[in-house]
Amino acid sequence: VVMALLAKRLREAGHEVSSFGYSMRPSFQEVTACFTSRVNAFRPDAIVGHSMGGVIAIRSAQLFNTPVSKILCLGSPLNGSAIAKKIAGSWLRFVFSEASEDLTVRGLAGCKAADTTVGVLAGTKGSLGFNLLFRVLSGVHDGTVALGETKSPSADHHMELFEGHTSMLFSKKVADQVRYFLESGSFKT
Repeated sequence: VVMALLAKRLREAGHEVSSFGYSMRPSFQEVTACFTSRVNAFRPDAIVGHSMGGVIAIRSAQLFNTPVSKILCLGSPLNGSAIAKKIAGSWLRFVFSEASEDLTVRGLAGCKAADTTVGVLAGTKGSLGFNLLFRVLSGVHDGTVALGETKSPSADHHMELFEGHTSMLFSKKVADQVRYFLESGSFKT
């Protein structure tokens, strides 16, 4: 549901789109098995994942039957998440499962699928997000994920945009960069 507008814009640009929703309550193995099964059935050329979706896509990529040529992460905490660490140590821990803690606290830990170009769009707006509750992010962030948390050796391309963590899903500027990345494997500068 949260990616509906972006999916609509991509369809209008001629891309075939299949959306995948997931729960973070199961274990990491269950989340990746479900996601991998969906990817193997759809056999996409590219995957666009917001936040945890990008982390899941990169961590699962080595399990796909057919390689995915591009993975684009939107505001994904590829190096772990200070907010997730804070939540894991708070009374809100019940919100996160083992999979959530593994993915958001540890991050990618150097995962990279061969023959996959990885791009990251990172928000810098510092707007509404979990940081309002936890006040753990300093410096540049999108309200939920710090800029430094989006940078990883797993990424081939990285671009900063003045967007918030959630607002990037509704931004035409982000949709244009997503479309450009899907079509060219890089960002439009």
